[in-house]
Amino acid sequence: MNVFVLVLSLVLCSSAAGKEHHVYPIILETRSTASKLVLRINDKITLNLEKSEVLAEELHFVTATTERHEVETVNTSSIEENIYHDSTERSSLMLHRKYGTLYVGRCNRHIGGGDRLQRTLDDILITLRYLEMEMPSITFKIVGVTMSRADIFASHILGTIEAYETLNKLEKYYREGNIPGNPDVVFLITNRDMSTVRGGSLDKDIAGLANVAGVCTTHRVAMGEDIAPSFDGAFAMAHEIGHSLGARHDPRGSGECAWRRGFLMSYEDGGPNKYRLSECSMDAIRTNTEKLPGGCLSESAARMHYIVKSSVMPGQKISASYYCSLIMKRTLIEKRIRSDVSPQTPLELTKQCKMKCCYSVNHQTWCRKVDLLDGMECEEESTCRKGVCMVHKWAEK
Repeated sequence: MNVFVLVLSLVLCSSAAGKEHHVYPIILETRSTASKLVLRINDKITLNLEKSEVLAEELHFVTATTERHEVETVNTSSIEENIYHDSTERSSLMLHRKYGTLYVGRCNRHIGGGDRLQRTLDDILITLRYLEMEMPSITFKIVGVTMSRADIFASHILGTIEAYETLNKLEKYYREGNIPGNPDVVFLITNRDMSTVRGGSLDKDIAGLANVAGVCTTHRVAMGEDIAPSFDGAFAMAHEIGHSLGARHDPRGSGECAWRRGFLMSYEDGGPNKYRLSECSMDAIRTNTEKLPGGCLSESAARMHYIVKSSVMPGQKISASYYCSLIMKRTLIEKRIRSDVSPQTPLELTKQCKMKCCYSVNHQTWCRKVDLLDGMECEEESTCRKGVCMVHKWAEK
């Protein structure tokens, strides 16, 4: 089993992946420094670009076994020297010249692929849920990844991972210095079922766990389920990081932050609200971050304006059929069912940025309602973003 420990700094976001497109761009104007330029991509697209810093100066990639930890440190300076962004157009590009020709590519072509790409796209989905957070604004940057091949900190029970014991072991693992650098949050991502024991029974109705207000303390650990590469764990990750930042569950009752309204820190499905923090959650995060030590959740002022909002969304890169097959795979295995899985996309559902993933057994059809990924088509010429179906502006796939 491969277990990912995602090490996060909660300041900047990384950019999305995509294949490189060769076009014939023209630099119209170079501003006062080499860090800014105006680039005409084609007749419809002109970008006002700024130099970007989207990666930690050193990325730590760790492979952990029972015998040893292999640490690979990647200096990102050569990668970042050609990375630019236009925040207004939500575009991030890598520009490089070769034999007098200017090439434009998606900015993470050099670090894309496999699991690293999956984590970067998860990061983008999480950042979308914190866009309205101000004072402080919260975005995310990956500073390291640990792949555990030996279940070093996992506590197993009946084929599942017991959540509370595993979180405690992960905290101990961090305190013992097994994770390099100084991340704000350490997040365990697993494709195993999480569970806990309640009343003598095994309860698998748990998708994530975190220490409340643990960010930047010795309790800075959290965990969540994910099925790569379905991005199904993005909600759990965003929810648990909310706990780590200091937010508790939204209150029961009838106020503007009520649980029934279905914001991010609730389990109710509030439609577009589930992609947002309630005002109560934002206030709790502000209260907690004011008490944190200097240097936590921040970088030098010179870097603070380099925030890239990528426009390449996961739903542009994965089909509804493949997404459903990933989502339903565990259910079919547990029930020992062999069946094709197919999406059902009636308009009344897709307008709400939802669809059904269905399979058939003995001439009966069973379905699960799921959320459409950001970037998936919901109506003609419309796509979903944060649970809203309308004409959104995205980059080409």
